[in-house]
Amino acid sequence: MIWYPNIDNLKTKYSNLDDEHNLVCHYIFEDKEPTLLGLLDILQYGLPMKPLDFWMRTLLFLQGVVSHHPCSEGNHRFAYISTKIFLRKNGYLLKLLDEGERFTRLVGDKLVGGNPIRNLKFVARWLKSACFKKGDVVVAKFPFSNLTEFKVRLILLVGIMLESNDSVALKISIKGKGESIPIHKEDIAKGKIRIEPSYVIIDQPIKIQEKNIRFKVAELKEEILEQIKEKVRSLYQ
Repeated sequence: MIWYPNIDNLKTKYSNLDDEHNLVCHYIFEDKEPTLLGLLDILQYGLPMKPLDFWMRTLLFLQGVVSHHPCSEGNHRFAYISTKIFLRKNGYLLKLLDEGERFTRLVGDKLVGGNPIRNLKFVARWLKSACFKKGDVVVAKFPFSNLTEFKVRLILLVGIMLESNDSVALKISIKGKGESIPIHKEDIAKGKIRIEPSYVIIDQPIKIQEKNIRFKVAELKEEILEQIKEKVRSLYQ
């Protein structure tokens, strides 16, 4: 089931999520509230007579917020963080090297000119590829206690936390130890893992900060992901 924001959600400061992005959105103009309500309708229902998927509706919302300038300042950052929170609430972690204003300007430029629906589909595919979700095998860095050095390892994302910039993950090792489940080539939907089999360590869940997730290398099939989730539930219930 998809979560959709309302006008009160857009007025909320999202205090736990906006500190990292230094969001400035002091005031939403009252005469812009009907416009925002219209954009929220597009986000949920799309355009009349035009079938739009989840990602295309998300981009139309982002573009609409940027172009209508509903806030006294920080409109690009407001559009970015609103889109990011919407995706996070629905299980997607948007992580980009160029965030905030640069991201929204890039999307705006890509959607201007030419065939609007074709451009929308192109940027929607790109946005989807830029998101992490449950079942993704990613490379992450883990700082040592001195905070100046770190090691890099594979982890499996199993949960996106809604009220912070953290995610829940399981370590992946080349050796099975403790409670673990092997991953073979046939368990991978997209991408690849260099060493097969690798093992998902079930009994050592970790919390990983968003900033420490680097990139995705593979995506597990739903069948093996359900097997992993069931094993986790059996251990902690």
